[in-house]
Amino acid sequence: MIAKELLLVRPKNFGFNSETASSNDFQNNITDWSMQEIAEKARAEFDAVCTILEENGVKVSVYEDTETPVKPDAIFPNNWLASMPDKSLYTFPMEAKNRRIERREDILQSLADRGYTIRRELESFEEENLFLEGTGSMVLDHNDRMIFAAFSSRTSATVLERFAKIVGYEIFAFETITDVPIYHTNVLMSISPDFAVICKAVIVPQYLPELEVLLSKKTVLEISKEQMHHSFLANCLMVENQEGNKLLILSESASDSLSQSQRKAIRDHGLQILSLPIPTIEKVGGGSARCMLAELF
Repeated sequence: MIAKELLLVRPKNFGFNSETASSNDFQNNITDWSMQEIAEKARAEFDAVCTILEENGVKVSVYEDTETPVKPDAIFPNNWLASMPDKSLYTFPMEAKNRRIERREDILQSLADRGYTIRRELESFEEENLFLEGTGSMVLDHNDRMIFAAFSSRTSATVLERFAKIVGYEIFAFETITDVPIYHTNVLMSISPDFAVICKAVIVPQYLPELEVLLSKKTVLEISKEQMHHSFLANCLMVENQEGNKLLILSESASDSLSQSQRKAIRDHGLQILSLPIPTIEKVGGGSARCMLAELF
């Protein structure tokens, strides 16, 4: 099952988040631009993203960020909310205090009005300093009812197990071999019903045999560590547009990094590549296309 609608949040005060920098080495503190210039560039990129999605038949629900309190990462809503195929919608415990304020009652109420059942019990884990940042921390395979998760300071085994028990999914959790644990699983892998993008080079080798078994029925596109870290190639999402076409949404830098054989593999699988120009969002925020998109089932 893949999403046919996406939720996005248009940012007001996008910028470098010093509270998350220690666990996210994909971020960059750009001092050549003012905070206002960075925020303006991010809004322009966001607006271009919405135009591209809509022109390609993707249904989107866009919410405006609020001016206050200041939320530098509000553009990444998939970390604090995630919907499931049964129209349950979960909120999640966030590591950075200035990201917890991204959870908005008005957005949740609007989704409840659309028939989503709002589940907020996981938020209380913040009191224990245990975190699970939505579909950043977890890559969900709804068809096989599997959760893929790389451990980091933002992905607690305790919360992961609680969520999996609630939704009735199995867990495949693993460790990465980078100097700093990769902060979110969706930076190194993307899973859809019959297609996966993955950077095996950053996964501790002992986990690979089981992972290969779990992905054996899918077409797997392997990418390099450089494509993962410098181009955000794994931070992509398959969606279905209103005409029933399957699109692989990724950033322009990710698309540009594809080799000819990788591009052919994607197209041979019947996927249209949809490229989003988001260089400022990627460079400053340390997240890419997938991070901006919360799926609505």
